Amino acid sequence: MEENKEKIELKQVKELLKNHKGAFVVFCVWIVLFITALLLMLFAYINNSWVGRQGTATLGEFSIGTVLLFLVEIILWELIVIAIGLGILGAYVGYLWKLKLTEDEKAFIKSGDNKKSKLHKGGRGVGGAFSFFVGIAFLLIVYIDGHWVTPFNSLPYTYYVNAWFAGLFWVAIIIAIVGIVGGLAYYLSTKK
Repeated sequence: MEENKEKIELKQVKELLKNHKGAFVVFCVWIVLFITALLLMLFAYINNSWVGRQGTATLGEFSIGTVLLFLVEIILWELIVIAIGLGILGAYVGYLWKLKLTEDEKAFIKSGDNKKSKLHKGGRGVGGAFSFFVGIAFLLIVYIDGHWVTPFNSLPYTYYVNAWFAGLFWVAIIIAIVGIVGGLAYYLSTKK
């Protein structure tokens, strides 16, 4: 039963692509254009950034602050120049394509959207969040120690390793406190 349903869905997808070859080709060209523009903007920024001294800075001249500034500027330039322009173009072309869809095709596409949301619930859980908070704690420790703009080659690598472990330690302490308070509150609420 399940195999027949999958075969029917595959047949519908093939039919949808067959009926809308032009839109599929335009979508593929748009993806290639988008990735190419992102890479060209990235290379242009790396070679002309004032943070990187127009591409002449060495790694020893960077600090945590300049690396973060460099990354934030790359992201902003990519968003402003590429993502907004090509995003608007892609949304417009998608809208025009959606106007040409039949009601059956629209219903088929909507049924696929519902399946995606029901598929996999679960997974890593808080693994990504824990790493994020350890990274934030590491940056705070470097900032509090006054080494935010210190070039990387001015400090031994052990400083950065120890700062990361200190961030891990502080995040673990905070999680432990929250766990103890939450566990105690749960215990006291169920004891009654």
